[in-house]
Amino acid sequence: MLSLIAKGYGVKEVSELLSISTNTVSLHIKNLYSKLNIHNRAEAPCS
Repeated sequence: MLSLIAKGYGVKEVSELLSISTNTVSLHIKNLYSKLNIHNRAEAPCS
């Protein structure tokens, strides 16, 4: 999921690609940002 976010995919696009709800994607993004101590998509590492 992090690689999709880093590539510029939006929440809706990620949810459709992974077949999960947009709320689930948002929650995962929030948790990833917290664990990686980042605050926005620009700071997300590309992998």
